[in-house]
Amino acid sequence: MYVRSAHPDDIERCEALEHTYTTRRVWHVSVERRAASAVEEAETLVRIQASRLPRPLLVTLPPLETSLRLALDRYDGFWVLVDDDPSVIGYAAVHVQPGRPMGELSLINVAPAYRRQGGGTLLLERALRWASTCGLEGLICHAPNRAEPALSFYQHHGFHLCGYSEYFYTNQDIALFFAKEI
Repeated sequence: MYVRSAHPDDIERCEALEHTYTTRRVWHVSVERRAASAVEEAETLVRIQASRLPRPLLVTLPPLETSLRLALDRYDGFWVLVDDDPSVIGYAAVHVQPGRPMGELSLINVAPAYRRQGGGTLLLERALRWASTCGLEGLICHAPNRAEPALSFYQHHGFHLCGYSEYFYTNQDIALFFAKEI
């Protein structure tokens, strides 16, 4: 397996990859807002806790056709993971907003048959090297609160939880944000 820059003819191959994952955990986000009193300021407490599901859940991601078709123009870095055939078996894309010190790892996917073999790590390492070369301070990524494989992957690679949003995804999943400085 190796990583190379994506070409326009790779988009169709990326779209053809299976975009599913199986999860056994979900991360619950609870928010408690406390009103100000005569002696204390108002505060908001956020608790994020992983909970085991009663059985594995297969999740199919929404179609990414629009995102992938725009990937070569929209994303500042876009790479594919290829095997020895050389078939495309994964991809990653990074976007940088002008004036921001961190890039956003917007897309990363590896075909299920090739997961847990180091391909995702190769893609992530390429994105981090690219970000460093561009003078960025690091990368931010996001995943739904039920995407335990992605959340564990990011943590395993040194990303730390840095926020959440209830409004980031259109399907109402809660987005958890992770960051890694380089």
